[in-house]
Amino acid sequence: MISPRQRGISTLGSILLAAVAGFGAATVVMDWVIVDVQTPEPEAIHFKIPFPLVMADIAVAFIPDEVMQDMEVPQEARDQRELVMAALSSLIDAPDGALVEVTTPDETVSIVKKGRKILIDVNAEDAEVHCSVPLDGIYKSFEHWDWEVFEPKMVLTALHHTSPGVLVDVNAGDGTKVKITKW
Repeated sequence: MISPRQRGISTLGSILLAAVAGFGAATVVMDWVIVDVQTPEPEAIHFKIPFPLVMADIAVAFIPDEVMQDMEVPQEARDQRELVMAALSSLIDAPDGALVEVTTPDETVSIVKKGRKILIDVNAEDAEVHCSVPLDGIYKSFEHWDWEVFEPKMVLTALHHTSPGVLVDVNAGDGTKVKITKW
């Protein structure tokens, strides 16, 4: 006969272990965005805010309908839906290469298609900006959109369909740095 002290893990212990394991697994498989902001001295601030995109999905659900009514898409744009989707599809399938390159004495702007992304780089006297625009995410977002009202969930859909990496990296001339990363 087994004594009460030799029973093994308790029911409460099993529940807690399962909850911790479930939370850990959910954390790993969730889409996360990390916003990293640094400002220069004398009042230097540095904060990193990681947040799961599911929280943004939930927050968007609470936006009042009245706010969204002001975001109506003009009929002219709605009429171009098929053309926009075809252009995006063609851009996704197009070979890699430079789309736009502009150089002036003060700045350089480069827009390049690389893989399934558009890379935008701006190097100016007062700032350096690098953006990675996920074509698959944009396509999925537009595909699921009703083309009636501009909706914040469009951005979230694009982010959900984006591969991990740096999306925006800004280095301002005053020392301010902002980086947005999908993890």
